[in-house]
Amino acid sequence: DVSFKYPGTDRLALKNVSFKIKAGQMVAIVGVNGSGKSTTTKLFNRLFDATEGQVLIDGLPITSYKAKEVQQAIAILRQNHSKYPLNLRLNVALGAPNQLESDSTEEDIHEALKAGGADAFIKKLPKGLDTVLQPMDFSQIYIGSRDDEVSDKLLEMVEEKHQTSDISGGESQRLAA
Repeated sequence: DVSFKYPGTDRLALKNVSFKIKAGQMVAIVGVNGSGKSTTTKLFNRLFDATEGQVLIDGLPITSYKAKEVQQAIAILRQNHSKYPLNLRLNVALGAPNQLESDSTEEDIHEALKAGGADAFIKKLPKGLDTVLQPMDFSQIYIGSRDDEVSDKLLEMVEEKHQTSDISGGESQRLAA
């Protein structure tokens, strides 16, 4: 019986929403624009707390848990997820920000890829974990130098950063998971 309104507004984004998710269950939340899908996931992530009612985990209010504990215990996969203009290794490491402090090990990265079902197709990419899927577009950069050797080296570096590998939508979602 959860209701929620964003700070600074009187309009409810969620009104009297109730449902149960069993441990280990995969759930898809679908609906039209403005129906509260993103708001619901924000409540699950503890980015916000319910305005009325309570989100419960194992019968306890979600607010009785540390936000970091809740975020580590669940995975939310959005249809349109972000890919950063970094290599796959760093994109995966960003999924565990608490480990960034102590630097994710190669073992951690491979474990995450395996858990998300992405390990098999990563092995097929020519650059593996060094692949950049969403490179920045450097095509508009003007490289001016009086030294042709310096200009050539800079252009080579730009072209290397701009290379990409196409993966399917399903493979992209496995990476996000």
